[in-house]
Amino acid sequence: MYVTWRRQTLTHTWHGDKRFQRRHIGVSLSESRRVDGKPRRRLVAHLGHVEEARIDRTPDQAAFWYRTDLALDQAEITEEQREAFRQQIAERIPRPDLTLLADADEWSDLMVQDSGAAAALLDHIPLDDDMRNRRRQTVGQLRDYQDSRARMDSWWERLRNRNDRKHRQEFAEKAERGEVEELKRFDYSQLSPDVAEAVQGSTERIKELQ
Repeated sequence: MYVTWRRQTLTHTWHGDKRFQRRHIGVSLSESRRVDGKPRRRLVAHLGHVEEARIDRTPDQAAFWYRTDLALDQAEITEEQREAFRQQIAERIPRPDLTLLADADEWSDLMVQDSGAAAALLDHIPLDDDMRNRRRQTVGQLRDYQDSRARMDSWWERLRNRNDRKHRQEFAEKAERGEVEELKRFDYSQLSPDVAEAVQGSTERIKELQ
């Protein structure tokens, strides 16, 4: 079993229609097997990926290593293999200095990228109890927001793909019950101004749809 690397271009969607592409580096575990007498590579597990242009940024490293460590822990390999793979990957994608995430802007960047990683790493960041609790509360709010946004994105796609009166009426009723409106009630006060503006901007679709 061995580590494999792959460069790939991922397409992201922002505000419904606007699309942009970013180059990412993906990391996987693979193994070689012979099939009909010929060597074949088989994917064992995808470990993670990181945007190539941001590979040296602490939030991106933190999000990458959080997911990679989880994947390695779940892989059916020995502890010796696990540690060897971690060292090999770290030669190309360094582990982050988590103390840097005490900075509000670095923390906000990680939160928006991967709220799960932000929640899991809180206890490893040097913070006083009051700030840690405030950040924990903010992460919870952000995850609620992201869940709500995912539901709204699903409705957006349904309206785009099945643009008929029935689905427009369903959406209007859902919005009236507050199941879409709740996106506007997200508390941005704990985020840095730049990140708050970026996150809050994704709710503009609601205004267009209502």
